[in-house]
Amino acid sequence: MMDHLPVEIIVHILSFLSVADLICVSRVNKRIGELAGDQQLLRHLDLRQAYSCSQEDLKILLRPKNRCNMVHRLDMDAVYWFRPPFDTIARMKNLKSLHLRGISLTFKQLHGLLTAGLPLQELSIDWPKCSQQPMNMIEEMQEGLSHLKFLCLTVQLLNNVVNQFLRQCHIPFRLLLYCSKLHQHFPFRNRWDIIFTSKPSNLREVLTLQFEGNTMKEKNHEHLSPLKQVTEIVYDSLSVSDVANLTATLYAHPRLKGLQIQLSRQHVELQSICEAAPQLLWLRLHMPDSEKEKRKGYVHSISTLHQLTHLSLPAHILCETCGTEKGCTTPAIPQVSTPNFKRPRLGVTSEEDADAGILNLIIDNCPQLTLLEIGVEDTAFKSQAARSTYWHSLKNIRKLKKLTHLTLCNIPVTNGSFLHEIAAGCPRLKFLKLANLGPSGKCCYLKELTDCVTHMACLTHFSIHQQYIAPATALLTALKRCHKLQRLSITSLHDMLPMDLFALEQLIEAQSSLIFAALESVSTPMTACYKFTKRQKKFSRPALVVLAYNKAKERMPSIPLVHRDMIDLNSSLCGSSHLCYYQDFPFRHYVLHNHESGIYDIQE
Repeated sequence: MMDHLPVEIIVHILSFLSVADLICVSRVNKRIGELAGDQQLLRHLDLRQAYSCSQEDLKILLRPKNRCNMVHRLDMDAVYWFRPPFDTIARMKNLKSLHLRGISLTFKQLHGLLTAGLPLQELSIDWPKCSQQPMNMIEEMQEGLSHLKFLCLTVQLLNNVVNQFLRQCHIPFRLLLYCSKLHQHFPFRNRWDIIFTSKPSNLREVLTLQFEGNTMKEKNHEHLSPLKQVTEIVYDSLSVSDVANLTATLYAHPRLKGLQIQLSRQHVELQSICEAAPQLLWLRLHMPDSEKEKRKGYVHSISTLHQLTHLSLPAHILCETCGTEKGCTTPAIPQVSTPNFKRPRLGVTSEEDADAGILNLIIDNCPQLTLLEIGVEDTAFKSQAARSTYWHSLKNIRKLKKLTHLTLCNIPVTNGSFLHEIAAGCPRLKFLKLANLGPSGKCCYLKELTDCVTHMACLTHFSIHQQYIAPATALLTALKRCHKLQRLSITSLHDMLPMDLFALEQLIEAQSSLIFAALESVSTPMTACYKFTKRQKKFSRPALVVLAYNKAKERMPSIPLVHRDMIDLNSSLCGSSHLCYYQDFPFRHYVLHNHESGIYDIQE
C-alpha cells in the first residue's frame, strides 16, 4: 500500500516517527529507505531515546554522502549504548548544533570535530580526557571555536576546584590555562558555560562564567551576567541575619522560579521569603525538625505559593495538624459507654488523622504540583512511638491530578492503604520512588503496593528501597502490567530469602521498553547474580542495562551516569551530576548559588 502513495504523503507520515522507528521502517521497505533521507526528516536527529538504535544503524541511515549534509542538529546527550561515530559526524558539513554531554571523548576527538570545518554554533560536551597535553591543539581549534555562540563544558569530580577557581587561587595549570585560551577566542556576545559536578552522592557545585569582552575582572561578581536573568537561587547555608538580604534578593529577581534552602541546624521564618517570591514554581527545603509552632509556620508559608509545580519537603511536616488556622477542626470522638480495654490495632487507617494532617494545606493550596518529594534527605524513623505522625494524610495526594513524580522516604507508615488512593487519583504518575517506609523489621505495605501498581498505566520509573521484601515474586509479576515501564530498581538490605531472579527475568523479557533493571540484595548468592546478569546479554536491546549483585559481598558495578538517580536516594531538585542528563527534569537556566560566604551565578 505504501508503494502507491505519493511521495509527499509518505514523507508527512514518516515525520511523525522517532529516529529509532524511522530506522526500523526504512529496513522493511526499500522505497521508504530511500525517502528516509529526506531533508525534512534528517534535519534534527534526536537519538536520546533511540534505545534500539546502534552505531551501525546510524551509519547505515547516513551512508549516502548527501544525507550527512542534511543534518543540522544532533542530540546524543547520555547516549551510552553505542559510541558516537565521530568520523560520520565530521562529514556533516551543515551541522550547527551538537550535544554530546554524558559521553566520554578525548581531546583528539574534540580536535577532530573542531578542525573538520563544521559550522558549529552550539556545542555541549563533557570535559575531554587529557590523554596528552592539549596546549599544542589550541591554535588549530581557534577557527572552530570562533563560530560558537554557546559552549557548555561539564566537568565531573572536580568539586574541590570550584572554590579555588572563584577565589583566584592555585588550580591545576592545565585547566586554568586551557579555559583562558578558550576565552580569548570568544566574541563578547557569546556565552561560555562550565558546569562543575561533584560526586553523585553529594550536592553539586555548579559554576557558569559569562564574560563580557575579553578581560576578566578581579572580583567574581563583576563579571557575572545581569541578575535579572536569574531563575533559581540555592542557599546551602543561611543564617537569621541573611534573611533580610535574601528577601531583598528575591524582590530584585522578577524572573525567579526556583528556591532551594539547605539548613542543618537553625530555623528561618519563611513567611517574608514566600511573600517576596509568590511566583515560585519549584521549592526545595531541607530544614531541621524545629518546634511545633515554627514547623506549622513555614508550612503555612508554603501553602501561599499557589503556582508551585515542584516541591521537596522534610518528613517531619507530617508531625503536625493544621489546627484552627485552616478552619478545619478535629471531629469530636463520640462518647462510648463501654470501657475500651484494647489499644487501637496497629495499621488501622484513621480518617481523622487524614483530614487533620498539615500536609493537606499544601495539597489544597498547590493544585499545580507535578513533582512531590517528602523525606528524601531525612534519617529513617527509629521509633514509631517517638512522636505522633499524621501519615494518613498521604492518601490525600490523590487530589493532585497533575502529579507525575512522587518520592516518599523515611515516613513511619503502618500500612499501604494510601497507595490505592494515589493510584486511583493520580492517572499521570510516571515516577514512583519509595524508601525506608514503616518499621525497620518488615515491609508493611508490600501487598498494597503489589495491587496498586497494576493500575498505574503511565508508570515508567519505579524504585523501592526497603528491608525484607524478598523474594518479591508477586511485585515483579504485577509490574508486567506496566507496559510503559522503562527503569526499575529494587533494593532489599536485610532479607532471609533470596530474590526471585526468574520472575525478574520474565519481567525483562515481557517489557520490551525496559532499559534499566537493578537488583540489590544481601541474601541472593553471588553466583546466581553473575549467571543472571550474563543471561541478559542475549536480549537484542542495545540500551538495556541489567544490574544484579550481592551488596554485602560485592561492590556495585559501574552503570551509566544517567541511571544513577534510580539507585541514589537524592532529591530530584538537588542538581546531582546524573540529573544533568535526565530529560524529564525541568531545565533550569540561570541560578544564583549561595555557598557559605560566596554568591555565584550558575546555569544548568
